[in-house]
Amino acid sequence: MAANPPKRSVLLLATTGHGQSLRGIREYASAVSGKSKTLKKIKVELRNKKNDASKILDGLELDNPLAAELATENPKLFSLLYETLKNQIKDEVDIVSKKLMQLRLQKMLIRPQSINWMKNGNFCAESHGKQITPPCHLKKWRQ
Repeated sequence: MAANPPKRSVLLLATTGHGQSLRGIREYASAVSGKSKTLKKIKVELRNKKNDASKILDGLELDNPLAAELATENPKLFSLLYETLKNQIKDEVDIVSKKLMQLRLQKMLIRPQSINWMKNGNFCAESHGKQITPPCHLKKWRQ
């Protein structure tokens, strides 16, 4: 083979199950054909996503992409644009919410050395010289 390499790829396959109606080769054949079917489905899905993305980009070039006229003229494009914008807004809300939570946590940071336990079980914490009012379930601490 080294002296005269084949024009196409060659796969050497050793299987078992010869006495079981060639079970090994049948399993290999079903695995290969199953994978090719799955790849064909993935290819179709990706092609559809690419086409939808092209339609969305074209729709965003319109003066008013969410106009009522578009909803009646081309409901599929309207639906694509609506879902795209809705998902983008959700992503932006998540980013803003995360940033707000980080700012709140920074502001409410309690240092361990500033926690005071009072004799009657009331909880009192101070952070950067300001008194923090704890949530109701922390006001009374009982062991």
